[in-house]
Amino acid sequence: MNLQCLCGKNLDYSDEIVVCPDCGRQNFRCSQCAAPVSLDKDAVAVSCPYCSATLAKKDLSTDKLFFPISFNETNAYEKLHRFLQNRFGIPEDIATEYNPVHISLIYVPLHIYHIKSEMTHDIIEVDTKGIVASNKIWFAQNMDNYKFAVKSKIYYKQDEIKGQIMGVDFDKVTADNRARSYGYELSNKDKIRFNLHGSPNVEIKYDGLIYYPVYEIEYGYKNEKYKGIIDATNGVAIYTEYPMGRKTRYTLRTMGAAYIVLSMIIGILQGIFLWDYISTLIVIGQGIVIGGVIISGSGSRKKGSEEISSSDKKLFLSKLDNTLFYKE
Repeated sequence: MNLQCLCGKNLDYSDEIVVCPDCGRQNFRCSQCAAPVSLDKDAVAVSCPYCSATLAKKDLSTDKLFFPISFNETNAYEKLHRFLQNRFGIPEDIATEYNPVHISLIYVPLHIYHIKSEMTHDIIEVDTKGIVASNKIWFAQNMDNYKFAVKSKIYYKQDEIKGQIMGVDFDKVTADNRARSYGYELSNKDKIRFNLHGSPNVEIKYDGLIYYPVYEIEYGYKNEKYKGIIDATNGVAIYTEYPMGRKTRYTLRTMGAAYIVLSMIIGILQGIFLWDYISTLIVIGQGIVIGGVIISGSGSRKKGSEEISSSDKKLFLSKLDNTLFYKE
């Protein structure tokens, strides 16, 4: 049976891994679905990218495995710039005044879990969760609810890479508890939808530690500097600070103040005509809180992230710069 390498070389295939004599890639067929798999010579496949069947039993916690990047620094700057231009209230001149200052490639350690949350025999939720394993990352909290693209199945095991590798100081016991809590959260929507009571049966499976690449970007606008975090595997904006335009700030402040005044008027009228002073206080209190939130959103600096509905967001792998992965 013939097997074609990704470089186009036709290979004589047996049941073993075939190394391409031209490019050195590893080539084989999945034992479950027979799909052809072609990997870089230094790549480690932990499961089939087509059917998710296990291809190599490997304790991932014993080695440093680095998830591959698909965007270089220029791409990351462009991704952030494009994201900023679509933000609500962004200054109109952001397209011309956006000034990249500094960018760093950072590898974030992640504890990977496969989670199964079962409410009944027929109502089951499953997901893959990446939990940041370092407390020293300033943007770690912003990554708590981020859907890492860790369902892709190809990693790179390297002795040397260019980029800052963050240390692991988040113990596995704590990570287990967070993964289990996430399992309970998975079933919340099912409990509401099907009017169910009780707690789900949560099973977690630890799949090891990987290092996930992100770009930390600092950019300037006018006389201020802002920070952003871009996923180096798919270009998604994980977190970013951005300026608010003057017109938007003025509009939000006006809306917030108007909401507070309107709530006070309604509350006072309700107290006068209905003699319901408790409701009056509630209406006025709610108006002050909501109006205050609107006004607080009129600050000159906003924070946001790109919404991802699923951790299955398609990941495109491309080798942009070998030096990012290994030395020849």
